[in-house]
Amino acid sequence: MTLAAQFCDIRHRYDRRSPVEALKGVSFNVPQGAMFGLVGPDGAGKTTLLRALCHLFEPEKGEVLLFGQPVAVHSELVRSHLGYLAQRFSLYGDLSVEENISFFGNLYGIPDALSRGRSLLGKMGMDQFGSRLAARLSGGMKQKLALTIALLHRPKILVLDEPTNGVDPVSRREFWTVLGSLVADGMTVLVSTPYMDEASRCHRVGLLHEGKLLCEGTVAELAEKTGGQILEFIPTDTRQGLELLATLPEAKTLQMRGERIEILCADPDELRSRIEPRLIEGGLGILEWRVRTPDLENAFLELLRREVLHEV
Repeated sequence: MTLAAQFCDIRHRYDRRSPVEALKGVSFNVPQGAMFGLVGPDGAGKTTLLRALCHLFEPEKGEVLLFGQPVAVHSELVRSHLGYLAQRFSLYGDLSVEENISFFGNLYGIPDALSRGRSLLGKMGMDQFGSRLAARLSGGMKQKLALTIALLHRPKILVLDEPTNGVDPVSRREFWTVLGSLVADGMTVLVSTPYMDEASRCHRVGLLHEGKLLCEGTVAELAEKTGGQILEFIPTDTRQGLELLATLPEAKTLQMRGERIEILCADPDELRSRIEPRLIEGGLGILEWRVRTPDLENAFLELLRREVLHEV
């Protein structure tokens, strides 16, 4: 397997006078031609990792490799092979879409920037907005413009930091469709996201919490690490149902998702045989029962719960 990027025992502190580490020995590999997702809450270390790959700073310890070469020594690889889309829209609002493309094309010495930019805009459904001021674009359209500019120099790896944060649901789907087509054409994508549904689209996912990599793998591999299945049901009163089940040994894995109650367990049939009488005795009916494989959100919450218990 050819690797596009490697993070080797990365450790870093924002303030070297403080013992608090932003990254605590993070190691993982990003396969070439794949989409890798970093998932975690704010402050988990996602942006710091991405910035380290872009050589925007050097971590205190560890090494970041891009196509097998350390970025600290071969920074030219970053400029030529990496496209970066930061969290904040950093283009010029008082320039039009095409003027932004021309400006950055000239800045980076890309002779065919405008024609390439127009081609990319067409693939993103934005070819009719070339004369519109960037400041007057919607959130989703701004991100598509930023993505267009990040792709002008034909990078081999695209790095995106929460690219759809604050973008409407329709634009989010469109944006991820574009990312999927780029990967299908052979590009490597490393993306951070707070959204589990987006991360589930990735070939591999790394779960981050407080600077530590809890685990990484395919969505199926992460689900398997939970060691169980999800018993899912809809009681006639969800909150009362939660109260009736609060003393179960499995209550620590219980969560509410909308009107549904989910419990991670080793034996769903046996658990149902204990839950059903308790709910009925409490005066509740059950509208639906279902057993399913844990999804990425279930896996993240369970693995995080175990990490917290381990720390305690």
